[in-house]
Amino acid sequence: MAQSKIIASGFKLVRLGAHLGEGFVLGTASGALFFPHKPFQQPVVKFWHRRLCQILGLTIKVSGQVPDKRPALWVSNHISWLDIPVIGAHFPVHFLSKAEVEAWPVVGRLAKAGGTLYIKRGSGDSKSVAKQMA
Repeated sequence: MAQSKIIASGFKLVRLGAHLGEGFVLGTASGALFFPHKPFQQPVVKFWHRRLCQILGLTIKVSGQVPDKRPALWVSNHISWLDIPVIGAHFPVHFLSKAEVEAWPVVGRLAKAGGTLYIKRGSGDSKSVAKQMA
């Protein structure tokens, strides 16, 4: 029994690694790795997030609907990183993250390709980021 759990965990890690690699392939094919924030890239980003949720075994239930397609600012003070793929799998969004994430191997590059904007806390660059968000 314990051995089968280890094998299942190993398989999930392999799937996760392959999915990260797929992110780079999709990011290159859509141009998101080089020119992020293009509207035509949103379906690719949503697809990638949806697959990540499946690999992680997340069951997501969406209640209600977004009232219209006007731009909006959603705020999520998360205690886990899981809200990112969950929200990203269902809505055409861009995320705002602390600047340190941009330097993280693999994740930082994929997040940027997905349209994440970065802000250095306490640096006074919030006006610049606000302009980019607008």
